Amino acid sequence: MNPHSFRQISATLLAANQLRNAKKFAFPISAMLFALLILRAWPHPSLRGAFPGSIAIYGNDGTLLRMALASDDQFRVWVPLPEIDPRLNEAATFSPVRVPHPLTQLWAI
Repeated sequence: MNPHSFRQISATLLAANQLRNAKKFAFPISAMLFALLILRAWPHPSLRGAFPGSIAIYGNDGTLLRMALASDDQFRVWVPLPEIDPRLNEAATFSPVRVPHPLTQLWAI
């Protein structure tokens, strides 16, 4: 038997086996992706209503005159995402000190 033909046959069989394995997992994976898409697209309540908010009273010029506590004794005012300064996100995510999480170092446990 020609060694080249043996390699071709084994490569063809390997490709067919891989295709069978891929078909076996294609339906469950596509079903999970479809379920995630449906859950994401399903109407859900606004995040704004999930937490009690404070009552804020503003003057004609936009300055804050008075703010009352929310029902859970916290000051909480809803601010739409586009109105938040991008530097606040940078300040919250930037950390000059690198502190590793204890679970990333097994010897620290």
